[in-house]
Amino acid sequence: MRESLARARTEGHDAVILVGDEPYYRQFGFVPDLTRRMLLPGPVDRRRFLGLELRAGALAGTGGLVQPA
Repeated sequence: MRESLARARTEGHDAVILVGDEPYYRQFGFVPDLTRRMLLPGPVDRRRFLGLELRAGALAGTGGLVQPA
């Protein structure tokens, strides 16, 4: 995970979102609050929908349906 996040930063990504086990991903800085206004297609346990800002404020004001880049 650390290598993946370092690569994401190097490649210029501002944030990472994922669906996973919050107690595990918390150690890397992921929190559910950053995805509160986002939606995923299909059902998802909201407690497992997590975000991490690689650049401060990158997910501020983000909302709506998540779509592939």
